Amino acid sequence: MFDDKLEKPQLKASAPKRPGCLVFIISFIILLAIGYEMADNYIIECSFILIIVVSFGISFLTWHISDKIYEKTPKGKIEIEQFRKAYEEYKKEEQEYNEKCEERILAVRQALIDRFNISESTLNNPVIVKYLKSQPQLQINWDNLDLMIWTNKDTLYLVHNDLVNCAGGIAIPIESIKSFLRQGDMYIETNVSGGGGGGSSLTGAVVGGVIAGGTGAVIGSRKKIEEIKTENKQIDNRETILEFEYYGKTYYMFLTSEAYDILLRMIPQKEFNYVSRDNIKKIENKSNDDTSFDNIRELAKLKEEGILTEEEFQAKKKQLLRI
Repeated sequence: MFDDKLEKPQLKASAPKRPGCLVFIISFIILLAIGYEMADNYIIECSFILIIVVSFGISFLTWHISDKIYEKTPKGKIEIEQFRKAYEEYKKEEQEYNEKCEERILAVRQALIDRFNISESTLNNPVIVKYLKSQPQLQINWDNLDLMIWTNKDTLYLVHNDLVNCAGGIAIPIESIKSFLRQGDMYIETNVSGGGGGGSSLTGAVVGGVIAGGTGAVIGSRKKIEEIKTENKQIDNRETILEFEYYGKTYYMFLTSEAYDILLRMIPQKEFNYVSRDNIKKIENKSNDDTSFDNIRELAKLKEEGILTEEEFQAKKKQLLRI
């Protein structure tokens, strides 16, 4: 819809590589190891919690001091200043980008209202379908994009659901839509996990034997069997195909499976089975009409030959025409 694409700004510099984080990790591990060795075996749990707290505090302090020292070095000052300037530039570009986005959104909303007859309520709460492809290819690059879809005044509209970089839309008269259907495979995938164990375990046998004698050895000789778990996942590989005429050419638009239910609500009269039944009915009615006309011609001949009176002819004629 707009030729120029708005690109979100990127920070053009990385944060200074301060040594504090690495110092924190190393000092925390060392202090934790030292504290654990010093802990009393009888109160090891309480001691270990205290060790973690103290080690974390000292390591965090070391981290802070290391960073402060680094910031005062010539290299640190240069890197920090470069990052500060880059970050200020990034924030400025980000603000300009946000302002342009707001302007673009307002412009696109107004263009959609003017060109595609979309209402404010539809814009605020759009119904979304996912576009896959079309055959032949439409002159709009929509591949794998989300589209807003709605109907208004006997027309089906599809528009890219990105008001900042909108890739455009299409208006299809409903009378130009031949049909839509859903085809493909849907199945349930079952994943089974667990059920391990049950084999002999030498370690288990030894431990069991020490604790509970011979009985313990029997108990310990079997591993614990894990609970078997099953998970069912529905896989839907179906596609919705919309067939329509556009500027004298037949197109097949492929959408995801969910689009079928949306189209069924919006244009149920174009569902493939409904269209097929309607066409069959029309053919049958035409055949019946043709047969009736042939019979009327035969009756007219009988009247001319004097076999039927005028009253009999009119009565039979009304009967055939269902009048």
